[in-house]
Amino acid sequence: MTIKFDFSDGNFQSNLVKAAKDPKFVMTTKFGVRKKDGRLKGCIIYVLNLVLKPFRRSIASTNAEKSLATAQKTIESAREIFSDLQNFRNMHKILERTIFLARIDQAEKEKMMAILNSKIFPSEAFLEDAQENLKNLETINSIQPASELEKNEIKGKVANIFRFLDSIDSAIIHSHLNELAEAVGKYGSISMVNEVFKRINTEPSSKHFIFVKAAISGTFLSKNKEILNAIQQDVRSLANGEFLFHAAIVYIALENELDLSDDFFNFAFDFCKPTLQRDDNEVSGLFFLMDCPINKYSLAFAEKFLTRFPHLVNHPINHVHPILLAIANNSVALIELFLEKGANPNIQIPKLKLIQLVLKDPLLYPIAERLIKADTSKQTWLDAGLIEVSEKETISLEKVLERFKATYPLPASI
Repeated sequence: MTIKFDFSDGNFQSNLVKAAKDPKFVMTTKFGVRKKDGRLKGCIIYVLNLVLKPFRRSIASTNAEKSLATAQKTIESAREIFSDLQNFRNMHKILERTIFLARIDQAEKEKMMAILNSKIFPSEAFLEDAQENLKNLETINSIQPASELEKNEIKGKVANIFRFLDSIDSAIIHSHLNELAEAVGKYGSISMVNEVFKRINTEPSSKHFIFVKAAISGTFLSKNKEILNAIQQDVRSLANGEFLFHAAIVYIALENELDLSDDFFNFAFDFCKPTLQRDDNEVSGLFFLMDCPINKYSLAFAEKFLTRFPHLVNHPINHVHPILLAIANNSVALIELFLEKGANPNIQIPKLKLIQLVLKDPLLYPIAERLIKADTSKQTWLDAGLIEVSEKETISLEKVLERFKATYPLPASI
């Protein structure tokens, strides 16, 4: 049932109090009241503030500490109003907003929230909410907050989940751990990161990459360097955690086509340096472990990647050179990039040279031409049978390319 009140009525507040004490009446957290000229009267009038008139000045103010002390007295003295759980939740939301708007630093706000959640509101009132929010995290994570206030409300929901995490059914946590990891990246704190990675540690190692990627994805959306740093610390507890962390950053960049000039991307990418500068076959395959399409974006990323870590362009991945992987993708653009970054066009693969392998397939002739152009040692020219040893010192590249095109004409399909 909806009840309308006339603000111009002198008995407005007393009528509102009577309605609030009706056990079937549930208060909303806020509503607008307009003057006759159409302007908002005080912008937003908190219903609970009007109902609980003796304490309205402190609750409606931006003095968070005073509001908390008043709230505790209010709840104790108005049990009939707060017997409805929804009214209780609304009071909590009002105080959350009061703290958010307070002119105090972030550390003090977090301290206030801790008091609010631990001393003022009993656990049983919000355990059900925490469990429902955990189940709905996929939807919550998809919300794009339109304001800091809306963002703060989502943070409150995530914080409430962690407050009751030990009381929530472990099967529910297990089935929503991926969403929980992303929520921590977007809206969490360092303590929440620690808690989520304790849970991830109990999962099979085959699933670790999925969870690490979800958490890091959240930080890319929130641009939270402190949380990304905390994830980087905690990921070390996982098997191959450091590799998973760096692989996730690369994967996310390619999957989401991130702005490669973005400050946060560069901050995240710098985490990869210590590992990628080691001579490690597994790590050298970071860029190539994704089955991503070869397009303008992935080429731009590859260029940035190889500019940061140039030694990897000639570093075999499980005995397979990166340039050979590019040939397998038949990508002339990627081959050209590798050659520009210093890839060796004259590598030896089992039983034959790279140029000899490429010349076996007419569809790869354009790649063969790139290898010939890039080989300043001219060994590729010899291996392709385009010159004699006696010609090596005097023959020009133009002449060799003429012979190449005559000997290996492009098929009509190219």
